Amino acid sequence: TAALDAARERYERLRERVPGSPDIKDATFQLAAVLVDLERFQDSVLIADELLARDDLSTDERLEALTRRAQGLLGAGDLERASQQAKAALSYFRTRPTEESARDDFFAAAANYVLAESIRLRAQAIAFPAAGVEEQKAVLIRRAELLLEAQREYFNTIHFSNVRWTAASGYRIGHMYD
Repeated sequence: TAALDAARERYERLRERVPGSPDIKDATFQLAAVLVDLERFQDSVLIADELLARDDLSTDERLEALTRRAQGLLGAGDLERASQQAKAALSYFRTRPTEESARDDFFAAAANYVLAESIRLRAQAIAFPAAGVEEQKAVLIRRAELLLEAQREYFNTIHFSNVRWTAASGYRIGHMYD
């Protein structure tokens, strides 16, 4: 964590001291990544918003900024907005102009993982009522539906074949069955 904090400080200092530098955009992307890793999710959303307001982003950069925003929203516990943002990132990835092919699918897979996580966490948040069997049955069915939807999205993440997100998705699928 000390190395990440030091990196965060360097990126923030660069952005503050030399705002006109041609390296600002890259430093801002690096700062967004570090803030997610440091679990400073509200700050990462603000930085992603700043990036998304730029008009000079490449296809890959816009996808990364959309995904970083989704990751920040997920970490902040805003599951509905995280899910919407992840869907927006995936839609952007799928509908980008064909001449603007993505460098790789890392951030598309990351966005799909955020979508799966937001569904899984919504399922986990459903509490079983102390009421009768019928009320519990309805809650159990809804929770099972969400878990199956999350599983489907984890499998969709695996289809991207990105090693990091495939492993994370496989772990989550196994954990859900545990």
